[in-house]
Amino acid sequence: FMGGELRVTRVDGEGSPSVIGSTNAAAGGHWLEDGTIVYSDQDGRMLRWTDPDSGPLRDMAVQFCLYPTLLADETEMLCGGGAWKFAYSRATDAVEDLLFWTRSAATGQPGAPVRGSQFRVVDDDWLVYLAIDGTLMAAPIEDPEARTVGRSVSFFSDVRREAYTGAGQWDLTLDGTLVFAMGRNAEIGRLVEATPDGRVVPLNTGEAAHLRYEPSPDETRLATVVEAVQGHELRLYDLRTGTSEVIDEGFFISYPAWSPDGRSLVYTRKLAPDGGFALVRRELDGTSEPIELLTAGDGYDYHQPSSYLSADSLLLGVTAGGG
Repeated sequence: FMGGELRVTRVDGEGSPSVIGSTNAAAGGHWLEDGTIVYSDQDGRMLRWTDPDSGPLRDMAVQFCLYPTLLADETEMLCGGGAWKFAYSRATDAVEDLLFWTRSAATGQPGAPVRGSQFRVVDDDWLVYLAIDGTLMAAPIEDPEARTVGRSVSFFSDVRREAYTGAGQWDLTLDGTLVFAMGRNAEIGRLVEATPDGRVVPLNTGEAAHLRYEPSPDETRLATVVEAVQGHELRLYDLRTGTSEVIDEGFFISYPAWSPDGRSLVYTRKLAPDGGFALVRRELDGTSEPIELLTAGDGYDYHQPSSYLSADSLLLGVTAGGG
């Protein structure tokens, strides 16, 4: 990918590079057995097929799919990366459906999603991927039709992992040799404050994969959603002491909004892959019932809290039907 184009060149250096397709925010792809190439474009909203000799073949609009891998029977596209760092498939004849890859009952986590990025099925027996912490993992496939896998084992840690997409610098040769580049996990970072006089001051939060964050009204605390190995965590940091606590966790947690008095947070959460979205209020004063349900949605319908307009009025964005 270069300059909005997909190019191919000969490894022996003969001839000039050929332009075989266009790109706009491309995110991964691979060669198919018939010699064509499939790749993700428009930040995962479009899958494109192209021929290295004749150029573009066809396009397919999808809701989201980064680092696609067409599975052996060509009925599913395996995806994972970007905003959705878990393993899921898109049926090639019904791309709006999400088909989750989950843990089997034998792992003690039945139904738990396989979290990570850049997934690949190897020899029809293994699901290989890069974990959230940058470790290259493999999980045995126990039931390919149900898309369930067993307990994961690790190959190597400290494989270079890119920010946002979660792309890992690794590949397999035709004879199965693993090739990888070591490096830092670019998803992990520290939050900082940029001051008016041009200084950059690290906040007292430590390093993590911070996704969404908001300081309290008095700026003494910070609520941040962290991409953890097993899912999203809503953490509350005391910026004066650096101490923190996990106040909620789930499959997905949205941007948190503070109440004007700083005594509660409102956010949307999804506890399981096949569950619905719920807008909740989390009281921070140690009450016996800390979480209050405000609204609940089905499927892709959810409310994104933005900001309080007053003590009892909240501005929301609404995502309905995935649009």
